[in-house]
Amino acid sequence: MALERTDPALVNHVLAEHRALFRSVGDLRARLAAPRPPDAATRAAVTREVEALRWHLADHFAREEAGGLLEESVARLPRLATAAGAVIGEHAGLLARRDAVVTRLARRGRHAWTAAGADFAAFAVAVRDHERRETAIFEEGHVEDLGFDD
Repeated sequence: MALERTDPALVNHVLAEHRALFRSVGDLRARLAAPRPPDAATRAAVTREVEALRWHLADHFAREEAGGLLEESVARLPRLATAAGAVIGEHAGLLARRDAVVTRLARRGRHAWTAAGADFAAFAVAVRDHERRETAIFEEGHVEDLGFDD
């Protein structure tokens, strides 16, 4: 039997942040999935949104790296250190993938738009998977197994 030991307000904050991130990524993914390149104004707006996402992610990652919930999970269960280190090690690569999308968006034409959409779709999946691994570490580190037969 497991006993929840984490402040519900903290859990709600983390879940709300992840939902907002997923919503932002999902919205951008849908916009970049348009079959034809948009007009210049729409393309510029999408590019600004993808750039803003980078700063949001960089801030999110910096807070994790500065000793957030992952560090607390490791403090509670030191065996999670390898998994937490691996998740943190993904941050730079995820930001680089996002940067590659902006580089593609700077190019003109149907192929560049389609390629940016495909790159962003792959990036979206990588972010989703990353956040799921992060959440699993957090959950495991904040739920104590009392040893009862479940």
